[in-house]
Amino acid sequence: MGQVGSLGDVAFEVSSQRIMTWNDCVRDTTANFAAHEVIESKARLQFLGLGLEEFSLAVTLDASWCSPEVEMKKFDAMQQTGQAHRLIIGGRIFGRFVLEGKTENRTRTDDRGRTMVAHVQLKLKEYN
Repeated sequence: MGQVGSLGDVAFEVSSQRIMTWNDCVRDTTANFAAHEVIESKARLQFLGLGLEEFSLAVTLDASWCSPEVEMKKFDAMQQTGQAHRLIIGGRIFGRFVLEGKTENRTRTDDRGRTMVAHVQLKLKEYN
């Protein structure tokens, strides 16, 4: 089994029995500066520190490889508790992140209304 990352106890992995990973991973980083006005000259910038990192992960949940409902409930619990979870991608630990927002798009259901394929967009924010 090839684990490609994790968010807390939700493992992103690829194997012959299970596929649960992201399609798109975007990392946003910022730096904060203060501008100090100077008489008859240009303003001067002062570095204040780094901003909080943000990640956006697009995850496809397919019933052929995992249980979309079970995985979406894990994400619901993460968001509802507001707890920070360790984010690991490709063996690199990025720190602790909270699930700030998510969007679910259930694109296919079976004849009983059970979700067969869902696309979930996760918005994570660094927690320190």
